[in-house]
Amino acid sequence: MTKKHISAPIAIFLISSITTLQNANATGFLPQDARALAMGGAGVAVGNSRQAHYYNPSLLINAPEDEDFSFENDVAIRIADSDGLIDSAADFADNDPISSLAESLITFDSNPTVSNLEKVIDDSILLQSSIRDVTNKSFTVDGNVGTFVSVPNKNISWAIYLNAWANVAFTGNLSDQDDQVMTDFITAGNNLQAGGLLPSDIINFVSLDPTETLSSSISVQGAGVVEFGVALAKKQSINNYELDIGITPKIQRVTTYGVEKTLKELEESIELGEELDFSDQEDPQTTTSFNIDIGVSKELDDNWTTGVVIKNLIPKSYDVNNSTRDVKISPSARIGAAWRNNWISAGVDLDLTKNDDIASLSETQFLSLGAEFDVKFLQLRGGFRHNLASSGGSGPSAGFGLYLLGLNLDAAVASNSFKASEITDINNINASVQLGINW
Repeated sequence: MTKKHISAPIAIFLISSITTLQNANATGFLPQDARALAMGGAGVAVGNSRQAHYYNPSLLINAPEDEDFSFENDVAIRIADSDGLIDSAADFADNDPISSLAESLITFDSNPTVSNLEKVIDDSILLQSSIRDVTNKSFTVDGNVGTFVSVPNKNISWAIYLNAWANVAFTGNLSDQDDQVMTDFITAGNNLQAGGLLPSDIINFVSLDPTETLSSSISVQGAGVVEFGVALAKKQSINNYELDIGITPKIQRVTTYGVEKTLKELEESIELGEELDFSDQEDPQTTTSFNIDIGVSKELDDNWTTGVVIKNLIPKSYDVNNSTRDVKISPSARIGAAWRNNWISAGVDLDLTKNDDIASLSETQFLSLGAEFDVKFLQLRGGFRHNLASSGGSGPSAGFGLYLLGLNLDAAVASNSFKASEITDINNINASVQLGINW
């Protein structure tokens, strides 16, 4: 196959995609199968026909010549706590600073000594720092379960898939009012200590007890999406330039979830020894809508392939109860390039859009790199991804594929951190397993 320079229509398409979408607030590309997860999330060009419905529908064309049918099931789960919210929340629960301050105030009111006042001030500082420590931190859990059937064809290749995925984030929210109340209370305690423990001042100080008025909270926001789609792909000649073009019309059933608990409510649950229940939202919001993905890929020669995809071309916004933030499923674009020979496949993908996790506060824009070493029935994979938009989500990945007698098993693990001490932390681990039949 001879190399050809990219034609004007393709160049215009790529440039317009970047110009239109680079600032969009989009839903991110989650690595949703084991092969891509092991390869750092790369899949737009280095992906195969069994990954097309996730990453680029035009890849359906690239099925092996001897493959007439493929059936796969995959399961993945991802946990991200790069902000350390779990540790901060655990410290809050262990220290129980609200109860500690309330008790020290009672002790000081009944026995107003300097040492008891110092205990009140110390507990006040601890409460303020504990609230600040959980502020704007998110702990995110997401995952998916999917199944698909694909049938390669010389004219039009197609695949039908059903995928269910969910994204849930726990987020700490500091009330500015709480922070100011705590600052004023600490200042009042220091002034009382400096001015002497006069009875009238003691009464006024104790009446400022902030523990009953705290409104800072932990919120849970998330969405579950059940997606049914049909991916279609065909080779197309445009101005004597051959392209693989794919399209995926799909139905999305989106259920949003939002609930908020004040720190006071959580503290009361801890005191009573109750589990922290975030499941009391009475009316989750569910909406069914239509969307579409479009992908293009091009084999430049026997080794090189390039691709571009735009997912969720129709922007959607969904209300969330008990939250000021909507769930948005917006257009997200990615380009990719791949190099292959008989033994090695290597690919790189780049997000053209800055993307939001559906539930969390963090942005992502990934540069993904991965490689696969193929030894007949065994594939060894590795890669990493780097988040260009924020500090979270970057890390290495690895996995394998095993293909015997038309059966395949793929497995992968990835980390959300490059720090040696955090790579294997369970709070930063992503994992995926995929089972399939191909003939």
